[in-house]
Amino acid sequence: MDERLQKLARSSPNFGVLYPLKPLLSLYGAQAEATVFTNPNSSLVQAGQFGEALAGELVTRIGMGLPRDRVTSELACPVRQLGKMSLCPNPIRKSSARTSCGSRGTAARV
Repeated sequence: MDERLQKLARSSPNFGVLYPLKPLLSLYGAQAEATVFTNPNSSLVQAGQFGEALAGELVTRIGMGLPRDRVTSELACPVRQLGKMSLCPNPIRKSSARTSCGSRGTAARV
């Protein structure tokens, strides 16, 4: 990771504490935080990446097993997996399924 990005992630008042544990989470959060007023669209994308990385981390930590033929498609949308386990609130599951798991026409059913 670039030194400037490391500095941004470490110095974030809200996400810097994550840096020693998961630098990528810290970076996504810090980038969203840093651009929220100057570039809200970019901030929204970074916040989405933070959410997806966090969901992926949760899926990994709780040790969810998937059949080998479904690993790629299911892990592409960890929010769907968390939703199936009732670990993700309904409004988040529904909106995330539409936006990050495919097009609106192929939204995941949670």
